[in-house]
Amino acid sequence: MADIFNGKDVKVYYNDDTGNRAVITGGNIQINELAAYPSFSMGTEVQKIETYNDEYSNAIEGQKTVDNVTLVVNYIPTDPTHEYLDKKYDNQEEFQITIFVNENNEAGRLESVMLNGVLGSRMLNGDKDSVVTMTYDFVPTEVISYAPRDIPPVLRRGDFGVGSDGSIDYPQYQPDQATGNAFVKISASDIDNPSGVDLMGIELVDQQAENTNIMMTTTGDLRLYARNATTPWTRLYTSGEADTRYLIKSNNLSDLTNFESARSNLSVYSKSETDNKFMIGPNNLSELTNVVVARQKLEVYSQSETDAKFLQAANNLSDIVDTAIARTNLGINSTLENDAKYLQVENNLSDVKDVATARTNLGINSTIENDAKYLQVSNNLSDVADVDTVKQNIGLDRFKQSPSETMIYPSSGQNPYRITIRPNGDWGTWRDDTGTWEPLKIVAGGTGATNKKDARLNLNIPAAYKIIPDGTNILGWFIENNESGFFSSGENVINKPADGHGWWTYNFKIHLRNQEGKPEFGVVEATSAANIMYIIVLTNGQWPHGWFKIVRENDNVQLRDLKLTQYDTGFSGHLELYNIQNNNPKGLTQLYNEFQDGVLKTTLRTGNLENNRNSYLQWDENGSLWGVVNILSNDLYFGPHSVRKLHTRHGTMLVDGTATPYYYTFGNPDGRRSVTEFGTVEDGWIFYGQVNRDLSKQLDVNGVVNASAFNQASDRDLKENIEVISNAIDRVRAIGGYTYTLKENGMPHAGVIAQEVRDVLPEASGSFTKYVDLPGPTQDGTPLREEERFYSVDYAGITALLVQAFKEMDEKITKLEEQQKQIDELKELVQKLLDNK
Repeated sequence: MADIFNGKDVKVYYNDDTGNRAVITGGNIQINELAAYPSFSMGTEVQKIETYNDEYSNAIEGQKTVDNVTLVVNYIPTDPTHEYLDKKYDNQEEFQITIFVNENNEAGRLESVMLNGVLGSRMLNGDKDSVVTMTYDFVPTEVISYAPRDIPPVLRRGDFGVGSDGSIDYPQYQPDQATGNAFVKISASDIDNPSGVDLMGIELVDQQAENTNIMMTTTGDLRLYARNATTPWTRLYTSGEADTRYLIKSNNLSDLTNFESARSNLSVYSKSETDNKFMIGPNNLSELTNVVVARQKLEVYSQSETDAKFLQAANNLSDIVDTAIARTNLGINSTLENDAKYLQVENNLSDVKDVATARTNLGINSTIENDAKYLQVSNNLSDVADVDTVKQNIGLDRFKQSPSETMIYPSSGQNPYRITIRPNGDWGTWRDDTGTWEPLKIVAGGTGATNKKDARLNLNIPAAYKIIPDGTNILGWFIENNESGFFSSGENVINKPADGHGWWTYNFKIHLRNQEGKPEFGVVEATSAANIMYIIVLTNGQWPHGWFKIVRENDNVQLRDLKLTQYDTGFSGHLELYNIQNNNPKGLTQLYNEFQDGVLKTTLRTGNLENNRNSYLQWDENGSLWGVVNILSNDLYFGPHSVRKLHTRHGTMLVDGTATPYYYTFGNPDGRRSVTEFGTVEDGWIFYGQVNRDLSKQLDVNGVVNASAFNQASDRDLKENIEVISNAIDRVRAIGGYTYTLKENGMPHAGVIAQEVRDVLPEASGSFTKYVDLPGPTQDGTPLREEERFYSVDYAGITALLVQAFKEMDEKITKLEEQQKQIDELKELVQKLLDNK
């Protein structure tokens, strides 16, 4: 059994409130069934806190960082506190833990660590001889506190006035100065009472020299008083008291007791005083006692003075005394002077004395000079002196035309490449130096080839159909032809399958090519006219194994290996082989497994059905042999490649009595569901298949998988909510293609990053769980494992994204082609205009 854990005063609490700062609070919930002292380290030292009987060591004070905390519980799936931890791990939610390292109630002191964080991992351990435990790895995100502190006393009714009712049992709280936030009473006789009657209210404490109060009278008129650490008692008036002290807005000053004093205080006149002292507007200054003196004060003229002194508008300047002096003062000429000095509009410049000088002053040319200097519209640019220089100046020097084609050249000097289009519809990239067409590259939407075969090779498209001539060595032809695809031949070819007459069809699938570009690995599937099927495998450029017949119903079976997997845990998997002579069963061999007394056993039976003689070989999950009876002798015998014993995952597999570094595991190891796993003792697992907790199936291979093809179900009838991927080109731009090396083995690879795919196309991204061996195993041999979850990519989803991106790009290309067509039509129209000038 497992060691008994004695934690003494060590307790661990959790709290959903990550903003909590109180070590002891009603929100803390203690974690039940703590199985080991919480293991963690502080600061830069890696110092594990371990349990040795009843003695403990810790290093908490003075540290500012905490490494991961290990919490181990005697796991009870239905325990609410364990369910809480499982939920936080599954949802990766942040929460708070408080560890009571040493709680000394007698001394009133508590050593504790309070942390915010998440659960990074969990691991279930245990077997039939030990307590089942769950280990949680808590990853701190924030250190809240780590210092010793006093244990706060328990709060009871009456403390600090809480629940006081003035009775003998619960009297009102009346401190000189409260030591904590409290409900208080200040008696009328107290020298600190500003009202003369009893006051009751709230007193607040915040490490200031004086506390803060807000109080009210208990009897008589309702009065409020307040004070803080720096301001003494201040009266707060109620609405009723304010009505008697202040003027009410709605009364419009009618509640003044002395209007004359109010006017005197405001320094304003009454209405009668104002009327007697000042002129009234409607009287229009008729109250003036001396009009002449008033005009002098205002510095204005009388009407008669103004008429005599100034020109009147009605006279239209006819009252000017001397018009010549007036024109001189205004700087203007008379009509006679202007007619003699300036060009008149009605003369249309015919009164210019010197025309040539006038053109010089205006900076313009004569008609003759303009005709000689500028291009004329009527000439349609035929009067351009240097056509090539003009093309270069307006950016058309890269375009050339001839009767047989139109050409566009790149910008760089003697570059031999040009885009050309011919009247017969031929167009593309032409090389002047070789006089040949240049294939449109795949990245530009082409095939990278100038013939069908090379195009198929570049685009990895199999040949649709080819006939292999009679007399051909077909195996050599497949390599030299260098194409995946579908082919056929007559029966008169060399190295075809042995049996079968008439014509044959072949499906050649190339997996890899060598440095010379010839097929290196691949497979050929052959079908004869007689419906006989064969397969042959290309390995390292050779056909080492020859043709293999594909067995169908009523055919004889020839097998190299036979592997059966029974995945239904409710039934035993069986393999039965019968010896039948003249349609009568003579012998039977069975291989099956079963549980007996809770132990898994595998049984091999050989029986003579005529005399009912049977022999059995049986071994169990612990590697023990049972009921060994050999039909030849009492000695156990296996062939040179047979397996004698299968140990646990951390043991070995014996072949011919020699230990090998391999293991094979069936069942539910490490708490996983329905697992089949194969691997090596030193390097870990090679592959495993399992049923996950959500009943989904999973097959993982720790390395490279080679296959002829992978087919994925994609029938429309299997799908719903079908939508076209939008903005496919933009999504492709957000995904990079990378080369990289895997951390676990350093092998080079190429591919995409799952996180980038997840950001733009989450439907093509998933996740998987990786199981990492931890140091161990335990004393009883149980392996320890940790779960790690990583993102994965569905490359079929990436293919769908690329298909849609290609379609979007094709739409853009179609639009560009239409634009190019319009440009060509426009150029043709311009050419016609030039030809018909």
